[in-house]
Amino acid sequence: MGSPPLLVTRTAAPAGLRLTGEIDESNVDQVAAALAEHRDGRRPLHLDVSEVTFCDVSGMRAVVSSARERPIVLHGIPAQLEKILNLTGWAEAPGLSFCGCKPEI
Repeated sequence: MGSPPLLVTRTAAPAGLRLTGEIDESNVDQVAAALAEHRDGRRPLHLDVSEVTFCDVSGMRAVVSSARERPIVLHGIPAQLEKILNLTGWAEAPGLSFCGCKPEI
């Protein structure tokens, strides 16, 4: 049986997106498309990753790449994502910031 599907939903306060499930090379294009769809360059995009159960390097690369074009605030970072960000040096990437709070749907 395959991995659980990735769900992308909107959050209301603050306005943004919530990713739920696993992110890997099989669905990283879905993540990149969702981020691109919400790229207006003016206000930060709030991205709740608290319900991401797995994310490979390709998934974090998509987030970091998108942050170059529009600021992204990551909410609820699981330990495994934080480890990837720190090991790769992406925790210091321009346009990427972090918040311990969880957005509302």
